[in-house]
Amino acid sequence: MLCRLFSLLLLTGLLTQCASPTYQPQPLPAKALAKHLMDRATMIVCASESDMKSILSDKDLHSRTGFSVSSATPVSEDGYLLTAAHAVTSPAGGVLLVLQPFGPDRKLRRARAELIWKDDQADLALVRVPWKTPNFYSWTPRGRTLSEGTPVTHGGLTTGPKGNVGKLQEAARGTGNLLNPQIQHSLHLRPGDSGGPLITLSGELIAINRAVGYQGVMDTTFFMGSHSTRPDPAKITSLIEKARRNSAP
Repeated sequence: MLCRLFSLLLLTGLLTQCASPTYQPQPLPAKALAKHLMDRATMIVCASESDMKSILSDKDLHSRTGFSVSSATPVSEDGYLLTAAHAVTSPAGGVLLVLQPFGPDRKLRRARAELIWKDDQADLALVRVPWKTPNFYSWTPRGRTLSEGTPVTHGGLTTGPKGNVGKLQEAARGTGNLLNPQIQHSLHLRPGDSGGPLITLSGELIAINRAVGYQGVMDTTFFMGSHSTRPDPAKITSLIEKARRNSAP
């Protein structure tokens, strides 16, 4: 009995040590937050090689068909972007194209992207573009936890820049949610928002958006919440550093 009690006390102590303190970011003014989102807005396109040549030479993407469009999230100053893994599933022989409509010089940039890493189970992918990305997202502190109910917004290209505000429906650990890195929130994502950033109102990156959840009752469908993936930022940094070493001359 004493051994069981001791083990329980030890486990409680370990859990207390592992629990990270909560973090309450200070929100940016609405205009500053909108600019923060627009400066980092990024689109990722998957298409076949033949379609890609046409897209690269065509100024009007809206008139094109036969390709998928999602959002992406710049996470470093030298062209590394996170997106959803399902956003980079292209046709056989397909290639990736990344567009930044509001770059530092306020000119549309488009180029082929290189797939660096992909995890289908976590629904995350890391890609690289051949230009600098001085406007990128910084993670919320790795040693802190965002509590349930924390106000959030997102930077998906379909609905993000409109300033929608929702809340976390569960706490988000600073190092990712360990065995279950999925975080649910109340923002209603739309097609094209996958791969975009879920952020605090201070503009810090929490997670990468991936899906919308619904529940059907009889003939009625109810929105339950959207799902995002929160990896350990240290893992993403390690992947980027490894890619940098491999690409060094």
